[in-house]
Amino acid sequence: MSGTDIGLHWFRKGLRLHDNLALLDCCKRQAILPVFCLDPHFANEQVVGSNRYSFLLDSLKDLDESLRSRGSRLIVLRGNPSDCLVNFALKHGVTHATFESDIEPYALRRDSEISRCFKESKISVATFETHTLHSKDAYEQYCQRNRLPIPSTYASFCKLFESMGRPRLDVDIPDIIPPLPTSALLTDTQYDVPTLADMGYVNLRNLGADKFPGGETEALRRLHNTVTSDARADWVRKFEKPLTAPNSLSPSTTVGTI
Repeated sequence: MSGTDIGLHWFRKGLRLHDNLALLDCCKRQAILPVFCLDPHFANEQVVGSNRYSFLLDSLKDLDESLRSRGSRLIVLRGNPSDCLVNFALKHGVTHATFESDIEPYALRRDSEISRCFKESKISVATFETHTLHSKDAYEQYCQRNRLPIPSTYASFCKLFESMGRPRLDVDIPDIIPPLPTSALLTDTQYDVPTLADMGYVNLRNLGADKFPGGETEALRRLHNTVTSDARADWVRKFEKPLTAPNSLSPSTTVGTI
């Protein structure tokens, strides 16, 4: 597809199609590559336990199914993102890359390096602060403009949040997922979602029952059942934080599933 405007969307924490501004931006291209990179930094049972990693793989499988239902697929890469992501983009003629920004120290170092490599390769980069309702910078700038101290307690943070007004709420889902730049990737099994064993998790004795599957589909189902149930109407109206117990056998939240 020489001369084609090809986008690469790098899925990270936001493993969903809804409320994903970076994905929406990428879908403006003629063709896109939806990619997730399994970073070896995290594929280690000493860093990420088997239950948590199983939840991640559930989420990736669900995302892949959602994309396939729209004529695309999730391309799962394995390796250091600074190497495999940029090499993959160059191999397939990517012209534009998008991803959600992150503020964790490891992610900041990684993203800075990857953005530098993309730009050196003449690939434009667009990042979006959509992991939280307001970005970290937005909080800091609001405090500076209004000469307010940076919150040091949960109560003071809630007060600051409320004073900033209604946050951005985008729930749009792309009407159309542009096609892959090459149909060969649709059937290439090397990019499929792996199993726990594939990722080196061999001691699975501590793997618990899959009570809360990961993925956008399950998250939306649980949310719908929670907020539309007549039996829980009063609970929804009076919902409080942090007066909840999300880790109980009958969790008092919808449970994080994306």
